[in-house]
Amino acid sequence: MSSFYLIPDFLDAAFWKSPQIDAFDDKSRQLIERMKHTALAARAQGTVEGYQRALNRWKIFATQTLQVQSFPVSPLHFAMYLQFLLEESDSVSSINTVFYAVNWAHKLAGLDSPTDHSSVIMIKEGAVRMCSSKSKRKEPLEVEHLRALLDKTNSEDLLQLRNLVMCVISFSGFLRSSELLELRRNDIQFYTDHMSIYIYKSKTDQLREGKTLVISATGSDLCPVKLLQLYLARAEIKETSSEFIFRPITSSKSNKKLVSVNKHISYSTYRESFKKSFRGIVEDINQYSTQSGRSGGATIAVNAGVGERHFQRHGRWKTEKAKNMYIKDSVESRLMVSSKLGL
Repeated sequence: MSSFYLIPDFLDAAFWKSPQIDAFDDKSRQLIERMKHTALAARAQGTVEGYQRALNRWKIFATQTLQVQSFPVSPLHFAMYLQFLLEESDSVSSINTVFYAVNWAHKLAGLDSPTDHSSVIMIKEGAVRMCSSKSKRKEPLEVEHLRALLDKTNSEDLLQLRNLVMCVISFSGFLRSSELLELRRNDIQFYTDHMSIYIYKSKTDQLREGKTLVISATGSDLCPVKLLQLYLARAEIKETSSEFIFRPITSSKSNKKLVSVNKHISYSTYRESFKKSFRGIVEDINQYSTQSGRSGGATIAVNAGVGERHFQRHGRWKTEKAKNMYIKDSVESRLMVSSKLGL
Protein backbone atom coordinates (compact mmCIF):
# COMPACT_ATOMS: atom_id res chain seq x y z
CA MET A 1 0.00 0.00 0.00
CA SER A 2 1.26 3.48 -0.87
CA SER A 3 2.40 5.80 1.93
CA PHE A 4 0.03 8.40 0.46
CA TYR A 5 -0.56 10.58 3.53
CA LEU A 6 -0.27 7.17 5.34
CA ILE A 7 -4.05 6.81 4.89
CA PRO A 8 -4.77 10.32 3.66
CA ASP A 9 -6.24 13.11 5.77
CA PHE A 10 -9.33 13.14 3.61
CA LEU A 11 -10.13 9.54 4.61
CA ASP A 12 -10.72 10.81 8.13
CA ALA A 13 -13.31 13.34 6.99
CA ALA A 14 -16.92 13.54 5.80
CA PHE A 15 -18.13 10.06 4.77
CA TRP A 16 -15.45 8.45 6.92
CA LYS A 17 -16.24 10.55 10.00
CA SER A 18 -19.90 9.62 10.42
CA PRO A 19 -21.13 9.83 14.05
CA GLN A 20 -22.34 6.25 13.60
CA ILE A 21 -18.75 5.03 13.52
CA ASP A 22 -18.16 6.02 17.17
CA ALA A 23 -20.87 3.58 18.20
CA PHE A 24 -19.24 0.64 16.42
CA ASP A 25 -17.16 -1.95 18.21
CA ASP A 26 -13.47 -2.52 17.42
CA LYS A 27 -14.20 -5.24 14.88
CA SER A 28 -16.50 -2.94 12.89
CA ARG A 29 -14.02 -0.05 13.02
CA GLN A 30 -11.28 -2.33 11.70
CA LEU A 31 -13.60 -3.19 8.83
CA ILE A 32 -13.89 0.52 8.02
CA GLU A 33 -10.10 0.90 8.11
CA ARG A 34 -9.79 -1.89 5.54
CA MET A 35 -12.46 -0.14 3.45
CA LYS A 36 -10.09 2.83 3.17
CA HIS A 37 -7.42 0.65 1.60
CA THR A 38 -10.00 -0.78 -0.77
CA ALA A 39 -11.07 2.74 -1.79
CA LEU A 40 -7.45 3.70 -2.48
CA ALA A 41 -7.09 0.60 -4.66
CA ALA A 42 -9.63 2.08 -7.11
CA ARG A 43 -6.65 3.80 -8.77
CA ALA A 44 -3.43 2.19 -9.96
CA GLN A 45 -0.47 2.39 -7.61
CA GLY A 46 1.44 4.69 -9.97
CA THR A 47 -1.56 7.03 -10.22
CA VAL A 48 -1.96 7.15 -6.44
CA GLU A 49 1.72 7.96 -6.01
CA GLY A 50 1.43 10.78 -8.55
CA TYR A 51 -1.60 12.12 -6.71
CA GLN A 52 0.36 11.87 -3.46
CA ARG A 53 3.11 14.13 -4.72
CA ALA A 54 0.65 16.63 -6.19
CA LEU A 55 -1.49 16.82 -3.03
CA ASN A 56 1.55 17.13 -0.79
CA ARG A 57 2.73 20.14 -2.85
CA TRP A 58 -0.76 21.64 -2.60
CA LYS A 59 -0.75 21.08 1.15
CA ILE A 60 2.52 22.99 1.53
CA PHE A 61 1.17 25.89 -0.54
CA ALA A 62 -2.11 25.99 1.38
CA THR A 63 -0.59 25.90 4.86
CA GLN A 64 2.54 27.98 4.29
CA THR A 65 1.59 30.47 1.58
CA LEU A 66 -2.16 30.90 1.99
CA GLN A 67 -2.21 29.79 5.63
CA VAL A 68 -5.49 27.95 5.17
CA GLN A 69 -6.60 24.37 5.67
CA SER A 70 -5.59 22.02 2.88
CA PHE A 71 -8.75 19.88 2.98
CA PRO A 72 -11.55 20.26 2.08
CA VAL A 73 -10.27 22.59 -0.62
CA SER A 74 -11.97 25.92 -1.23
CA PRO A 75 -12.64 26.72 -4.94
CA LEU A 76 -11.04 30.16 -4.50
CA HIS A 77 -7.92 28.80 -2.81
CA PHE A 78 -7.54 26.06 -5.40
CA ALA A 79 -7.96 28.55 -8.26
CA MET A 80 -5.16 30.61 -6.70
CA TYR A 81 -2.95 27.52 -6.64
CA LEU A 82 -3.63 26.81 -10.32
CA GLN A 83 -2.59 30.38 -11.12
CA PHE A 84 0.55 29.87 -9.02
CA LEU A 85 1.43 26.70 -10.97
CA LEU A 86 0.89 28.51 -14.26
CA GLU A 87 3.28 31.28 -13.28
CA GLU A 88 5.89 29.23 -11.42
CA SER A 89 6.08 25.83 -13.11
CA ASP A 90 4.54 26.51 -16.53
CA SER A 91 3.73 22.78 -16.59
CA VAL A 92 0.60 21.28 -18.12
CA SER A 93 1.31 18.00 -16.33
CA SER A 94 1.49 19.66 -12.89
CA ILE A 95 -1.80 21.49 -13.46
CA ASN A 96 -3.64 18.42 -14.75
CA THR A 97 -2.29 16.10 -12.06
CA VAL A 98 -3.28 18.26 -9.09
CA PHE A 99 -6.67 18.99 -10.69
CA TYR A 100 -7.52 15.31 -10.94
CA ALA A 101 -5.88 14.54 -7.58
CA VAL A 102 -8.08 17.07 -5.77
CA ASN A 103 -11.14 15.76 -7.60
CA TRP A 104 -10.28 12.21 -6.56
CA ALA A 105 -9.66 13.14 -2.93
CA HIS A 106 -13.02 14.90 -2.57
CA LYS A 107 -14.91 12.11 -4.30
CA LEU A 108 -13.35 9.56 -1.95
CA ALA A 109 -14.41 11.65 1.03
CA GLY A 110 -17.93 12.01 -0.37
CA LEU A 111 -17.61 15.80 -0.76
CA ASP A 112 -18.29 18.25 -3.56
CA SER A 113 -15.02 18.98 -5.36
CA PRO A 114 -13.72 22.46 -6.20
CA THR A 115 -12.80 20.98 -9.58
CA ASP A 116 -16.52 20.98 -10.43
CA HIS A 117 -16.80 24.74 -9.88
CA SER A 118 -17.31 26.53 -13.21
CA SER A 119 -14.76 29.26 -12.45
CA VAL A 120 -12.12 26.73 -11.41
CA ILE A 121 -12.71 24.74 -14.60
CA MET A 122 -12.26 27.85 -16.74
CA ILE A 123 -9.04 28.80 -14.93
CA LYS A 124 -7.69 25.28 -15.30
CA GLU A 125 -8.50 25.17 -19.01
CA GLY A 126 -6.99 28.62 -19.55
CA ALA A 127 -3.82 27.66 -17.67
CA VAL A 128 -3.42 24.47 -19.69
CA ARG A 129 -3.92 26.36 -22.95
CA MET A 130 -1.41 29.06 -21.97
CA CYS A 131 1.18 26.47 -20.92
CA SER A 132 0.64 24.45 -24.09
CA SER A 133 1.15 27.47 -26.33
CA LYS A 134 4.50 28.18 -24.66
CA SER A 135 5.74 24.64 -24.14
CA LYS A 136 8.39 23.11 -26.34
CA ARG A 137 7.08 20.43 -28.65
CA LYS A 138 8.15 16.93 -27.71
CA GLU A 139 10.41 14.88 -29.95
CA PRO A 140 8.74 12.41 -32.33
CA LEU A 141 9.20 8.67 -31.84
CA GLU A 142 11.10 6.79 -34.52
CA VAL A 143 10.62 3.27 -35.84
CA GLU A 144 13.91 2.30 -34.18
CA HIS A 145 12.44 3.25 -30.81
CA LEU A 146 9.42 1.02 -31.37
CA ARG A 147 11.64 -1.81 -32.56
CA ALA A 148 13.73 -1.53 -29.39
CA LEU A 149 10.54 -1.62 -27.32
CA LEU A 150 9.39 -4.70 -29.23
CA ASP A 151 12.71 -6.41 -28.51
CA LYS A 152 12.38 -5.91 -24.76
CA THR A 153 8.66 -6.77 -24.61
CA ASN A 154 7.60 -10.15 -23.32
CA SER A 155 4.50 -10.80 -25.45
CA GLU A 156 3.33 -13.39 -22.90
CA ASP A 157 3.03 -10.57 -20.35
CA LEU A 158 -0.33 -8.88 -20.99
CA LEU A 159 0.74 -5.59 -19.43
CA GLN A 160 3.90 -5.31 -21.51
CA LEU A 161 2.00 -6.32 -24.63
CA ARG A 162 -0.72 -3.73 -23.96
CA ASN A 163 1.85 -0.96 -23.59
CA LEU A 164 3.61 -1.95 -26.83
CA VAL A 165 0.35 -2.14 -28.78
CA MET A 166 -0.81 1.28 -27.55
CA CYS A 167 2.43 2.86 -28.76
CA VAL A 168 2.40 1.10 -32.16
CA ILE A 169 -1.27 1.90 -32.81
CA SER A 170 -0.79 5.54 -31.79
CA PHE A 171 2.19 5.75 -34.14
CA SER A 172 0.59 4.06 -37.15
CA GLY A 173 -2.82 5.71 -36.79
CA PHE A 174 -1.61 9.19 -35.74
CA LEU A 175 -3.91 8.73 -32.74
CA ARG A 176 -4.36 11.28 -30.01
CA SER A 177 -4.28 9.82 -26.50
CA SER A 178 -8.01 10.47 -26.05
CA GLU A 179 -8.80 8.63 -29.29
CA LEU A 180 -6.58 5.71 -28.34
CA LEU A 181 -7.98 5.25 -24.83
CA GLU A 182 -11.59 5.43 -26.05
CA LEU A 183 -11.21 2.49 -28.47
CA ARG A 184 -13.73 -0.31 -28.05
CA ARG A 185 -13.55 -3.80 -29.54
CA ASN A 186 -16.53 -3.32 -31.84
CA ASP A 187 -14.89 -0.17 -33.27
CA ILE A 188 -12.30 -2.42 -34.95
CA GLN A 189 -12.69 -4.56 -38.06
CA PHE A 190 -9.97 -6.79 -39.50
CA TYR A 191 -9.48 -7.55 -43.21
CA THR A 192 -6.89 -9.54 -45.14
CA ASP A 193 -4.54 -6.59 -45.73
CA HIS A 194 -5.64 -3.94 -43.21
CA MET A 195 -7.85 -3.02 -40.30
CA SER A 196 -10.37 -0.23 -39.91
CA ILE A 197 -10.91 1.67 -36.67
CA TYR A 198 -13.96 3.80 -36.09
CA ILE A 199 -12.98 6.92 -34.16
CA TYR A 200 -16.21 7.64 -32.37
CA LYS A 201 -14.99 10.70 -30.48
CA SER A 202 -12.29 12.94 -31.91
CA LYS A 203 -11.08 16.39 -30.89
CA THR A 204 -11.73 17.79 -34.36
CA ASP A 205 -15.00 15.94 -34.94
CA GLN A 206 -17.22 18.66 -33.51
CA LEU A 207 -20.43 17.17 -34.92
CA ARG A 208 -19.59 13.71 -33.51
CA GLU A 209 -20.07 12.15 -36.93
CA GLY A 210 -17.17 9.79 -36.35
CA LYS A 211 -14.28 9.03 -38.65
CA THR A 212 -13.01 5.70 -39.93
CA LEU A 213 -9.26 5.18 -39.85
CA VAL A 214 -7.61 2.46 -41.94
CA ILE A 215 -4.21 0.98 -41.07
CA SER A 216 -2.30 -1.33 -43.37
CA ALA A 217 -0.96 -4.75 -42.45
CA THR A 218 2.81 -4.69 -43.03
CA GLY A 219 3.77 -8.31 -42.39
CA SER A 220 6.70 -7.29 -40.18
CA ASP A 221 7.18 -8.01 -36.48
CA LEU A 222 5.98 -4.46 -35.82
CA CYS A 223 2.83 -4.89 -37.90
CA PRO A 224 0.12 -2.91 -36.04
CA VAL A 225 -2.61 -5.25 -37.32
CA LYS A 226 -0.85 -8.41 -36.17
CA LEU A 227 0.11 -6.94 -32.79
CA LEU A 228 -3.42 -5.71 -32.08
CA GLN A 229 -4.88 -9.10 -33.02
CA LEU A 230 -2.39 -10.78 -30.68
CA TYR A 231 -3.28 -8.43 -27.84
CA LEU A 232 -7.04 -8.88 -28.29
CA ALA A 233 -6.59 -12.67 -28.27
CA ARG A 234 -4.36 -12.62 -25.16
CA ALA A 235 -6.77 -10.25 -23.42
CA GLU A 236 -9.68 -12.55 -24.34
CA ILE A 237 -11.84 -9.72 -25.69
CA LYS A 238 -14.65 -11.07 -27.84
CA GLU A 239 -15.08 -9.74 -31.37
CA THR A 240 -18.62 -8.50 -30.70
CA SER A 241 -17.74 -6.85 -27.39
CA SER A 242 -18.38 -3.14 -26.83
CA GLU A 243 -15.78 -3.04 -24.04
CA PHE A 244 -12.83 -0.65 -23.97
CA ILE A 245 -9.79 -2.61 -25.10
CA PHE A 246 -7.19 -0.73 -23.04
CA ARG A 247 -8.43 -1.36 -19.51
CA PRO A 248 -6.51 -1.75 -16.24
CA ILE A 249 -4.86 -5.11 -15.68
CA THR A 250 -4.92 -7.20 -12.52
CA SER A 251 -2.05 -9.51 -11.61
CA SER A 252 -1.89 -12.80 -9.77
CA LYS A 253 0.87 -15.35 -9.36
CA SER A 254 -0.43 -17.33 -12.32
CA ASN A 255 -1.45 -14.67 -14.85
CA LYS A 256 -2.54 -11.15 -15.72
CA LYS A 257 -5.94 -10.20 -17.07
CA LEU A 258 -8.08 -7.17 -17.82
CA VAL A 259 -10.36 -5.97 -15.05
CA SER A 260 -14.02 -6.79 -15.63
CA VAL A 261 -15.17 -3.21 -15.08
CA ASN A 262 -15.61 -1.55 -18.47
CA LYS A 263 -13.45 1.51 -17.84
CA HIS A 264 -10.39 2.43 -19.86
CA ILE A 265 -7.10 3.32 -18.19
CA SER A 266 -6.60 6.95 -17.20
CA TYR A 267 -4.40 9.32 -19.15
CA SER A 268 -1.96 9.47 -16.23
CA THR A 269 -1.60 5.67 -16.35
CA TYR A 270 -0.99 5.83 -20.11
CA ARG A 271 1.59 8.59 -19.62
CA GLU A 272 3.43 6.67 -16.92
CA SER A 273 3.45 3.45 -18.96
CA PHE A 274 4.81 5.40 -21.94
CA LYS A 275 7.67 6.85 -19.91
CA LYS A 276 8.45 3.49 -18.34
CA SER A 277 8.41 1.77 -21.74
CA PHE A 278 10.85 4.15 -23.44
CA ARG A 279 13.12 5.01 -20.53
CA GLY A 280 16.51 3.66 -21.54
CA ILE A 281 15.50 3.52 -25.21
CA VAL A 282 15.46 7.27 -25.90
CA GLU A 283 18.31 9.45 -24.73
CA ASP A 284 16.18 11.82 -22.60
CA ILE A 285 12.69 10.60 -21.71
CA ASN A 286 11.70 14.15 -20.71
CA GLN A 287 11.93 15.13 -24.37
CA TYR A 288 9.17 12.64 -25.24
CA SER A 289 5.51 12.29 -24.30
CA THR A 290 2.41 10.39 -25.36
CA GLN A 291 2.03 12.79 -28.31
CA SER A 292 5.40 11.55 -29.61
CA GLY A 293 3.70 8.53 -31.19
CA ARG A 294 1.31 10.64 -33.26
CA SER A 295 4.11 13.08 -34.04
CA GLY A 296 6.51 10.29 -35.02
CA GLY A 297 4.14 8.60 -37.43
CA ALA A 298 3.18 11.94 -38.98
CA THR A 299 6.81 13.03 -39.36
CA ILE A 300 7.85 9.85 -41.18
CA ALA A 301 4.79 9.97 -43.44
CA VAL A 302 5.30 13.56 -44.58
CA ASN A 303 9.04 13.12 -45.11
CA ALA A 304 8.29 9.99 -47.17
CA GLY A 305 6.15 12.10 -49.50
CA VAL A 306 2.67 10.88 -48.52
CA GLY A 307 0.10 12.98 -50.39
CA GLU A 308 -1.38 15.95 -48.54
CA ARG A 309 -5.01 14.89 -48.84
CA HIS A 310 -4.41 11.34 -47.57
CA PHE A 311 -2.08 12.59 -44.85
CA GLN A 312 -4.60 15.14 -43.58
CA ARG A 313 -7.42 12.61 -43.51
CA HIS A 314 -5.35 9.93 -41.76
CA GLY A 315 -4.38 12.35 -38.98
CA ARG A 316 -7.79 14.01 -38.65
CA TRP A 317 -6.30 17.51 -38.45
CA LYS A 318 -8.70 20.41 -38.66
CA THR A 319 -6.19 23.06 -39.76
CA GLU A 320 -2.85 23.28 -41.55
CA LYS A 321 -1.31 24.96 -38.51
CA ALA A 322 -2.38 22.15 -36.17
CA LYS A 323 -0.95 19.55 -38.52
CA ASN A 324 2.40 21.30 -38.91
CA MET A 325 2.91 21.44 -35.15
CA TYR A 326 3.33 17.65 -35.14
CA ILE A 327 5.83 17.40 -37.98
CA LYS A 328 9.61 17.55 -37.70
CA ASP A 329 11.01 17.96 -41.21
CA SER A 330 14.03 15.86 -42.10
CA VAL A 331 17.29 17.58 -43.04
CA GLU A 332 16.97 16.07 -46.53
CA SER A 333 13.56 17.63 -47.08
CA ARG A 334 14.77 21.00 -45.84
CA LEU A 335 17.86 20.90 -48.06
CA MET A 336 15.62 20.30 -51.07
CA VAL A 337 14.53 23.97 -50.96
CA SER A 338 17.98 25.48 -51.52
CA SER A 339 19.06 22.68 -53.85
CA LYS A 340 16.30 23.68 -56.27
CA LEU A 341 17.46 27.30 -56.53
CA GLY A 342 19.83 26.66 -59.43
CA LEU A 343 22.90 28.00 -57.67
